[in-house]
Amino acid sequence: RELLSLTRPTREAASRIERLSEYDQNLLNLIKGGSSSKELARLLNVSPRTIERRRSLILEQLEVRSMSEAVSLATRAEYACMFDHESAEF
Repeated sequence: RELLSLTRPTREAASRIERLSEYDQNLLNLIKGGSSSKELARLLNVSPRTIERRRSLILEQLEVRSMSEAVSLATRAEYACMFDHESAEF
């Protein structure tokens, strides 16, 4: 029972991350890895302004106020996916 209560918030996080397009999920993972907007723009061959706009859209879609909240949400979502995967093996 205790384990279930711990995983509920992470499943909610996973559900919210799934709202993002594949592109934005990948972008969020790159941001989570510490890449700056300039670095991301160079890597993805887009303008820094495009990256800033995508970051804003990610915050909107995830209903969070900061990129650190978005990164935290993504981390919890990864935990939920790992937990679900491990549970399936038992």
